[in-house]
Amino acid sequence: MTKASSTAKRLKQSTAGIHGLLRTVEDAAQRASQKSVSTLAGMGGGGLALAVAYALSIAIPAVSFAVATPIALLIGIPAGIFLGRGTRRIRLEAQLEEQKLRQQAFIDQMDLLKKGGAPIPVMEAFWSRLVQDTPPLYSPAQSAISLPAPPASTRGPGNSSARDD
Repeated sequence: MTKASSTAKRLKQSTAGIHGLLRTVEDAAQRASQKSVSTLAGMGGGGLALAVAYALSIAIPAVSFAVATPIALLIGIPAGIFLGRGTRRIRLEAQLEEQKLRQQAFIDQMDLLKKGGAPIPVMEAFWSRLVQDTPPLYSPAQSAISLPAPPASTRGPGNSSARDD
């Protein structure tokens, strides 16, 4: 009976250990889910870099883990962020920054027109030029999936494609 009770006690301890580990993993996953995609991609790149540094230190004895780790992290974290963001998001951020600078220049010009006492129609024309010259950041034409044009029979008034049942 003592052997069975000690086995049961060890089983209980291992179950408690596994439960604690699962709770820790769940907490870590919940904290990670609140992070941005870029942060998570950087963490993934860093983790992969650590694995590569460890593998190199085992495969090539001359490479020290302590030396390879910082170098791998300096490469892995930014690489993970860039891969996570993708080229489209980087281009979109650049366009957004360019648009902000352009709009700020127009706003500064509007302030100068107000201070100079320009008539309202001149300021309205200037403002409408701002609206015309500012392209949208995203348009459906830029999307990877474009919808085909409707057939000619459904275009125009009176040609509805819906059936009257």
